[in-house]
This record gives sequence, C-alpha cells and structure tokens, in this order.
Amino acid sequence: MGIGFVIGRMDCNKTDKLLDLCFEEAEKFDEKPIYYLVPEKYTYEIEKKLSDRLLYNKDPYFRIRVVSFSTLGNIVFTKAGGLKEKKISKSARSMIVCRAVDSVASELKTFKTSKTGIGIVGKLLDMIIELKQNNMTVQDLQAMTRKADDEALKCKLSDISKVYEAYENLIENKYFDTEDVYGVLARKISQLEELSGATIFVDEYTGFTPLQYDIIENLAKISKNMYFSLTTDLKRLSSKNGVFSKTNISYLKINEICRRNKIPRLKDINLNCLENKNIDDKIIDNKIIENEIVNNKTLNNRIVNSKTLNNRTVNSKNVDNNALLHLEKNISEFRPRVFCEKCDLPIRIDEFGNYYDEVDFVLNEVERLVKKKGFRYNEITICSRNMDTYSHIIKGVFEKSGVNIFLDEKISAKNNPFIVLIFSILNMKKENYSYSSVFQYLKSGLVNIDNDSVHKLENFVLANGIKGRKWFDIWKDKVSRNVEAEDDKAALEKLSEEINDINRVRESVMTPISNLSEKLKGRNTVAEICKYLYEFTLEIELPQALEKIIADFESREDLYKAKEYAQVWNIFVEMLDELVEFMGDEKIGIEKFINLMESHISEIELGIIPPARDQVLVTSIDRMKNPNTKALFILGVNDGIFPSTVSDNALISDYDKEKLNKSGVVFDSNFESKVYDEQFLVYKAMSSSKGLLYISYPLASLEGKSLRPSSLIKKLGGIFPTLKVTTHVIDAFNTVNLEAMDKHKMFELLIRNIKKVEEDNSWKSVFYFFYNDSDYREKLIKAYRAKNYFNSAGKLSVSMANELYNSRSYSVSRLEKYSYCPFSFFMTYGLKAKEREIYSFSPLDSGTYSHKILDEFSKNIAKDGLDWRDISESYISNQIGIISESIFERSGNYILNTSEKYRYFARGINSRLEKSISRMIRQIREGDFNPNSFEVEFGFLGKNSIPPIVVDLDDGKSIKLRGKIDRVDIAEKDGERYCSVIDYKSSTRSIDLDRVYNGLQLQLFVYMNAITGLNKNKKMKPAGLFYSNFNSKISRIENHSEYMNLESKDFVDRDLSENLLNGLVIKDRDVVKLFDKKLENNGTKSKVVSVQMTKDGRFNSNSKGLTIDEYEIVDRFVIEKSREICEDIYSGNIDIMPAKFSNSVPCDYCEYISVCRFDDKLKGNRYRYISKLVSRNQYDDILALMTKKLREED
Repeated sequence: MGIGFVIGRMDCNKTDKLLDLCFEEAEKFDEKPIYYLVPEKYTYEIEKKLSDRLLYNKDPYFRIRVVSFSTLGNIVFTKAGGLKEKKISKSARSMIVCRAVDSVASELKTFKTSKTGIGIVGKLLDMIIELKQNNMTVQDLQAMTRKADDEALKCKLSDISKVYEAYENLIENKYFDTEDVYGVLARKISQLEELSGATIFVDEYTGFTPLQYDIIENLAKISKNMYFSLTTDLKRLSSKNGVFSKTNISYLKINEICRRNKIPRLKDINLNCLENKNIDDKIIDNKIIENEIVNNKTLNNRIVNSKTLNNRTVNSKNVDNNALLHLEKNISEFRPRVFCEKCDLPIRIDEFGNYYDEVDFVLNEVERLVKKKGFRYNEITICSRNMDTYSHIIKGVFEKSGVNIFLDEKISAKNNPFIVLIFSILNMKKENYSYSSVFQYLKSGLVNIDNDSVHKLENFVLANGIKGRKWFDIWKDKVSRNVEAEDDKAALEKLSEEINDINRVRESVMTPISNLSEKLKGRNTVAEICKYLYEFTLEIELPQALEKIIADFESREDLYKAKEYAQVWNIFVEMLDELVEFMGDEKIGIEKFINLMESHISEIELGIIPPARDQVLVTSIDRMKNPNTKALFILGVNDGIFPSTVSDNALISDYDKEKLNKSGVVFDSNFESKVYDEQFLVYKAMSSSKGLLYISYPLASLEGKSLRPSSLIKKLGGIFPTLKVTTHVIDAFNTVNLEAMDKHKMFELLIRNIKKVEEDNSWKSVFYFFYNDSDYREKLIKAYRAKNYFNSAGKLSVSMANELYNSRSYSVSRLEKYSYCPFSFFMTYGLKAKEREIYSFSPLDSGTYSHKILDEFSKNIAKDGLDWRDISESYISNQIGIISESIFERSGNYILNTSEKYRYFARGINSRLEKSISRMIRQIREGDFNPNSFEVEFGFLGKNSIPPIVVDLDDGKSIKLRGKIDRVDIAEKDGERYCSVIDYKSSTRSIDLDRVYNGLQLQLFVYMNAITGLNKNKKMKPAGLFYSNFNSKISRIENHSEYMNLESKDFVDRDLSENLLNGLVIKDRDVVKLFDKKLENNGTKSKVVSVQMTKDGRFNSNSKGLTIDEYEIVDRFVIEKSREICEDIYSGNIDIMPAKFSNSVPCDYCEYISVCRFDDKLKGNRYRYISKLVSRNQYDDILALMTKKLREED
C-alpha cells in the first residue's frame, strides 16, 4: 500500500495523468476494483472522459468505477451492511429542523421570533451540517457555549445547541444524515473485502472535510495504492496561505495520515515540468518506496518530473501559447511579471454598456469561431461568477440564434410549473381561493381545460370579483354597471347562456378542488394531507398530463425541458413519502404544511445531463470543468462580482469563529479561507483555456445602476502592457476610428447609422463590406429594411369606413374622441375593442351613478310640486337615500350593492351629492334661473327625445348629432327666455376655445345649439355654458383661530366662491344678473359664475364669457367643425396622430397605446400640436380664425 500525488498547476492535465495511471493499472491482471473518486458534480464529466479514452485504452477486466463519496458509501453499505437506520436527504433534514425548532421554540432566545421560516431553517440546517463536518457533537457545542465570553454569542450558541440536540434526538436510532453516513462509512471500510487491495484515484478535490479525511485514512490503510491529484505549486507546498492554501493543507494532512499510520509514500509526479529542470526525472514504475516516511523537509526531494513514464511522453498542455502560460503563472502573484514577448495575444478584454450587448457579442464570436476558425461547440465554454443574472439572458439570445448550449446549472425544483401547481392547490385553501392562486393553478398548462375556457372563466372572475366561497356557488348573474335593470330579453337570454357555459367550466375546475377542500377542513395529520393531495393529483390526471408535456418537448427536440419535467413527479412523490415518514402523525394546519413543503422543496435541485455532445458549455466558474476548452469567455468581470465579495451570512459569523478559535475551537471554514477560495476561482478561470481567452464586463446592471470593472482588469493590463480594453460603448458616431474597431463593433455602429448609408460614401463602403459577408448579410438586410419602417395604421377605403361606421348617428363625445386621436376612435367605434372588465368602481361608473341620482332627484321635486329654492337639507338627504336604495332594488346585481366595501363607496358618493345639490340650490337662490329639465336627450329614438342636430355631408348623406344634456336652466326677463346648459363632471373643467377650435371640446356648444335651435320661434336665448363639479373643493382653513372666527354663513360663502359654475357666460350685464342678482358694479366677484364687474359697469378682464355676437361665431363654427370631423371619419382616416395640447396627450390614459405603439421618434408618428392662441380670456385671435374658416366654407 502507498499514497502518491500528481501535482500540477492549472495548466497541467492532471486528470489525463491520473487516467494514464488508472488504465495502466486496469491492464494488469487483478480482480480488485479501481475506484476513481471525484466530487458528485464531476462524475458525468469523468465518465464521459473515460468513455472517450476507452476508444484507445483498455479496461479488459472492467475494473474501473467512477464514484463520489456518496456512491462509495452506497457500495459499502450494500455489501457490508451497517446502516439499519434510513439515510435522509437534505430536503428531509430541513423538515426535521423545522420540527426541532418547534419542539424547543419556548426555550430559544436569539431565534425566538423566527420560528420556522424558510430562511432561518435553511441557516440552522447549514450550521448543523458544518458542525457535523467538523466532527462537533452536541456536547462539544455545549462546551463551546460555556467557554464563550460574549453574551450575545453565548445566547446564539445556546439556541443552536438546543436545536442541534432536538434534531439529533429526532433522528436517533431512526435515520442517518449524510455526515453521519460518512462517519459510519469510515468505520465500515475495513469490513469490505472488495476495498482491500483496491487502487483508488482521487481527482478534482481542492480540500476535504474532517469526516472525509477519516474515510481517506481508512481507505489508505487497506487499499493497494491511492493517488491524489492536487492543483498546487512545488514552491508553496508548505504554505497555508494564498491561492493554493486549501490544496496545500490537503497535501499536508494526507502526509500526516501517512506518517501517523506508517503508510509508505509513492514518489510524487510533478507536472510543473517547466519549472523543475533539476529534479530527478526517473520514477520507479508504481514501485513502493519502502519504509520511507514523509516529512515536510524531504517533500521536494521526492517530487519528480513526468517527462517519461513507461517510455510515454506526458504532454502537460499546448505549450506553444506562451501568453496563456505566463498568465497562469502570474495572475495569482502579488507582484506579477510583465509579459514582454512581441506576439498577437490570445487574450482580449471587452467593455459593454449592458449585459445584453455583452452576450450578443459573445454569440457573434462563438458563431465566428465555429464557422470561420473550425472550432467545435464543445470546445467553447462561457462562464461567469454571476450566473443568476446571465443564465436567462444567454439562454434567450442563444436559443434564438440556433446555437446549441448546455446550461450547466442546478434548476430549483420550486420553479417548475408542476411544483408551482402543487403549491397553488394548497394556497387556494390558505388564501381563500384568491384570483392569483386559482389562476396560477389553471395556467400551469397541466390542468385538462382548454385555454379558451380558462380565458372566458378568467374574464368573468375578474369582472365579478369572484373569490372565497363564491367559487363553489352556482353563478346566476354578472355584476352590472348599469343603474337600470336590463330589460332586453334577447340580451338576457344570451347572457344566461354564457353564464351557463362558464358554470360548466367552473364546476369541472372546482369539483376536485371542493372535494380536497372538504377533506382539508380543520387540522389534519401530515399523513392525511399528503394522502389527500396525492389522490387529488390522480383525480385531475396529473401524471398523464406530465407524460403528454414530456412527449411534446421530445417531439420538438427540447430534450433539456423534457429531462427537467421527467424528474418532477418522482420528486413530488418522494417529498410526500418523506413528509409522511418524518412528520406523518403530527396534526397541523394548512399554512404550516405549506411551510414544511417550501422548506423541503427549497433544498431540491434538478440536475440535467447534457442532451447532446457538441454544445457550448455555459456554467458558473465554481462548477466549470471542461478540459477541452479552446475558447473561454469569462463574463461579468465587475468589481464585487469577480472576484466576489466574501459575504458572511452564517449563524456563527467569521468574527465569532475567530473568537472561538482563540479558545481552541477550530472551524474548517472562515473568512480567510473564503477569500483564498475566491482567489483560487480567479486563478482557475484565467488558466482554463488552451487557446483563446475573452474577458468582458458591462458598465450597467439590469436596473440601470452603474458597474465598475474588476481590479482584475487593471492587473491584466499590468501583466500585458499591449493588452487594451476594447470599448463597445460609443457615444459619438463617426467613421474616423472604424479601422481600429473590431468587426462586431463596426457592424453595431453601422446599424446605428444605417440612415446615413444613402448620403455618406464612408458609411456606404462599410455597408457593402458587410453586405458581401455572408455571416452579416441577412442581419444587414433586415436592419436596412427597418430603417424605412413607417409606423402607420394606413387608411380605410371609403366603403369600409361606411360599413364600419354605419349608424350615421353620433354623440358629440365621439367626435371629440376622433379629434383627440383618429386611431383611438377607430379602435373604439370601428373595431369595438375594449379592455377586459375588472371588478372595480371606476370614475365613469361613479359619474353614471351620480347622474342617475340627480335625474331622479329633479323628477321627484317636480312630482312633489316643490320649488327648488325651498328645498331643505333634510329633504336632500332623505331623497338621495331613497333613490339610492331604489336603484339597488331595481338592479339587484348593481356593483355598488355587491359588497360592504362598495356600499361604503355609495354612502360616500351620496354624501358628496348632498353637498353638491345643496350648493346647486344655493346658486339657484342667488339668481333667477330655475332648473327646467335634467338628462335632456336629443337625437335619440325615445318619445321624450328632442330632434337631433343634422349635419349634411358632401356625399349627400347626413349625420345626426345626439347627446344627453345633464341640466337645462331657464330664466325669463322682459318677455325673453334665457337658457343655461350645465354638464356635470367629477373633476374641475373649464371651456378652452383653443380646444374648441381643434374639435376637442364641442359638447356644450352643441348642447346649447340643440336647445336654442329647437326654441328659435320661442326666442330662447343662450345665457351660459357651464361645467359643474360633483366633487367640491374643500375650503382651506389656515389655522384654528381662523376656523373659530368663521361663521356658518362664511363657510357657505367660501364654498360658493370656490365652486363656481365653470364655463362661459354671455357678456351682457342683464344676463349675468340672472345668475347672480347681488352682483354690483363695485368690483365684487360673483358667487355663481366666473364674472367680476368693474365700477364703471364693464366686465373685468378675468371674467370668462363671450358677447352674443362672439357666441354666434363659435356656435356656427362648432357645427361646421362637427361636419368637418364627420367628413374625415368617412374618408377612412385612422391616423395614429394624437393631439398634443401643452403637456397633455391622450396617450397618457389611452387603453390602445400597446396596439398603436406610438413613438414620436418613429417615422410616421407625430403629434397634432395644438397651438395656444387664447391668453387671459382674450379671444380675438381665435375668433378671427373661426370667422376665416366659416367664410372659406361658405
């Protein structure tokens, strides 16, 4: 027996050397097995390498087996016995930790409030694992607690020891965890005859835990020979600091095992041949150096150069690349040597604006290397220390290009749709069947319901606020937003049919869920919940659904996804089995059960074996293992990312460990070792390429935060003075430095300047350069076509417009919508597209409800024969309550009557309406106007509707304008009748003649025209056009003293003056006094309208109004503008051209912005700018334009 080492730096093929020795041993006639021991994550790679070697090496007696410590344990326990207890997984251990924490929760101090949250459970489990790996028992931890002199640390250690002890008690005589298995394995090794005389090769380890050293020691005692490969340097074998610290410690500890057990040492094989010319280059072929015990002083005397071994040359690497050799030797040095050779460096550094540009560049380089340089995909590796950020970007970019990649990452099982579905089932119960939990279940793709049915069900649920027990009721009606009950029988029948269809879908969804819900009532044992959950999955045929999805992925050749889904059913069943085994008899609620499952599933990762051999390997630096790498891309070399900032999230911090170390308690892992581990990863990454090395970094994160390059970039520049950073962040576009750019960046720059190709000869030359390159031609043609992209909706034919807009009857608000944006009008009234209804009470719904109450309130006043001026506050309050209740009774499913929340909303609206009506009555009392009618319809078919305004078009057809006027007030003076038109709004609004001129605000003028036009023979004259705000402004009281000094009358006056009728009056003193009888020529402001008289009887400049002549110009213009808009509608214009007035654009609240994709930077997209001509109520300019327009039309 004996132990030997194959020593070499990263540039040496230690694995190949071990395999050489392995196959030499395999060719000998011997029944004893050969074990090739590697970490679990490298077993596939080594097995693949062994498979490749079998093409020209022989294992005639089938002796070689690739194992990890775990699989070696399985071999030993299978043949030698020794594990009566059951081995548990890490995921199962997390459940036991949960249980342990619960059992001692009352005794805990530091973790008292944490209870069994996933985060604290994971940390406690990691702590227990670390303690076990360091051979620390509960008693050791308790002794450690007594020694601690820091009170906070003592409390923390005490809590951990209690949880640790509870954990050990729970698994005692029942289960073994991984660390316990290692302990038993160490003791059982000597009992297995098969291991006695076996040859063991240990590869790819940088260090071992104390338990693993015990296993190694016992293997060394009975094996024929053991060979270890270690990445280190001869000069530093005795050093416990620096980049090779962990491997050096391993070397020293294994030598100590030899010394302690008097195990002979084989001569070490040094693959760092270039540095050790004077060392004896002869070794005895597997001959033991008898009775030679190793000590540190004699180590270097036995390390030999591997120039020859059985007359076979060992090629440690492709040594023709001196730059990469120099980098490997110096990257970890504190004072690296400068590379002075003049040659083309195989190293480049690239700087990018963001992650996506960086990955795009890598894709282009990979394609270039394969197509132009003869590389195979499996000779290219992409790695990063920040794979959480890069993995989805790389996957998306490379999949689109068709380049095969293998993403070597452990996929968290909790993100798989199957597992998400399982949790959504339980969350339904926990969250009272919330929208998110139910539709997370339905949209998993695993429920046997077609997508169309799911979408219809979702629309109904969102529109009707379905949640909780409503899911189990038969749905008979839908929430109504109409204040009047629907009386159209055909519409009601159609609605009933739709609801019946939706009910059938609901029933098919909820029947199995209802069955499960009944079973889960109250507290059940864990075993019962697991049984019910498993039965539920069978009831909805989940296994069959999984098989169908796997087959679908396989048919699409998406083997990666197929393999992922193939694992989840077994994971689910094993999870249930473990829950039953470890906690089956415990009674818990559903929330606790979900927590248990979450802590369990958070520890499970899906491992995927590469589905093809010729793929680009994409991996994290710590998992990277591709000995065939000829081109290595290291991404994300940013400050704090690579090398990574060492974090300290353990329950016992590194600071605490330092304190404990002083008292003789030694932990294998601490801050210093983590720093050295990170340095080793830098060394590993920089030394892993045999040909080309690409180093890159972005300058901005996904959130747009700035990132800095790593200190490595500066260090590389110091080692290679001719190595310059190629920046791909270009601010100024010019052709001056094109020749100095790399080809990819040049192409990127061309695309950004594609519009200059036709006008600039320099860019034209660059264009044709890439056009003649087959790798770029297709992308270039697409970009060239894109430059001429014109974001336009086109134009409808006249016949199509007439067919779409066939009613020939329009409300004024439709014309205004068209003026704001023709495309939005087309979407609303042409295609009749509308947003999905959501169960909510919108401002529009509030307006409809308020209008209805005001309408019925006015009718009740007329019916009761009351005068508006005599209405009392109590009458207002009483009537609004009665009207509100009658609305709820008539339309039983009206939204405001569907929940207590919305009934509260209704009370709030009613309260505001009381104030509004009270103010309206006070305004009426101030003048001679009386409300004449409410909700006055014109242009409708009903018997109460007055005639429409008819607009004649050029094609000989006519358009009827219709509308509903909220309120019409009438006053009489000197035999003349005057009319005031009022429109109710839920926010403050005023009349702007700039908007009127551009067709954005026609409503009030058309309303007045409808009233005065009908009553021309009765000499009805216009007096004013106003908006009235439902939601009054609240008078601001500056301080308590002011509040105490205000009389009730002062509040009323302030309320009136701050909530005027907002609009335009006819500037005639007699007319204005019809609104406010108290208005005098003394500079006072009216309490009703926006008017102020000067002392000489003229209107103040702040008064908002028009003379009767000015009004008639605007009146005529509005009708002509309405005709012009109608002509434009029927011409087929559907331009994406929103009107922009000041900083206001309709796009800000338009539901179709995702359809039109308006962007004023795109060709074909522009605003229709509205010029502001009115200033300080001076209308001369705008009236002149209106007059000019009317003359042109005449």
